[in-house]
Amino acid sequence: MDELQIEMPSNEPVIAFRRRVAAHPDLVFRLFTEAQHLRRWWGPRRLELVECEIDLYIGGGYRLVQQAPDGQRFCFHGTYLALERPHRLVQTFVYEGRPNNEVVETFSFSPVEGGTLVQCRAVHTSVEECMTRSGTRRPSSTGISPPRSPSSSNSRPTATCSRTAVPGSFGRSAALA
Repeated sequence: MDELQIEMPSNEPVIAFRRRVAAHPDLVFRLFTEAQHLRRWWGPRRLELVECEIDLYIGGGYRLVQQAPDGQRFCFHGTYLALERPHRLVQTFVYEGRPNNEVVETFSFSPVEGGTLVQCRAVHTSVEECMTRSGTRRPSSTGISPPRSPSSSNSRPTATCSRTAVPGSFGRSAALA
C-alpha cells in the first residue's frame, strides 16, 4: 500500500483521502462492503469490531460497533445512497456520539498500475463538525494527520449504542442487536 494522503480544504466541511492499494478494484470494493472483510481492517487496531451488519443495496444500511479493551463502545451507522460496483460507493456515516453530524462519504475505486486508487470525499454538516471529527483545531489546505481514534481524546463524547433500527436497513425490518 502507498502512503495515506489526507486533505482538509480551508473553509469547507470536507475531509478527503486517497491511497493506492495493491489489489484489483473488485476486491477493494468488497473490502469496503462485506462484513467478513471489514471485521479485519476497519478502525483503529486497538479496538475490536464486535458488530458489523450490512444490507448492501441503495437505501440499505450498515451498523458498526467497536469495543475498546476497557469495554467502552463506539457505534456507527449509515445508509447506502449509491452503489456502482466496483467503481463507486456513496453512503452516509453517523457516529452515534455526534448524531447531528451526518457525513456523506463518496468513495471511488479506480484501477491503476499495480492495484486500485481509493479516494474518498467526506462532506460534514459544518466546518466545526469536520474539525472535531478529524481531531484538528483549524483547517489546512495542505493536509492533516490521520484522524485519531474516537477514544484518544477526552473531549470526544462517548456514544451509548442504540438498539433501534436504522431506517431502510438490516433486512428492512429487523431491529439492530
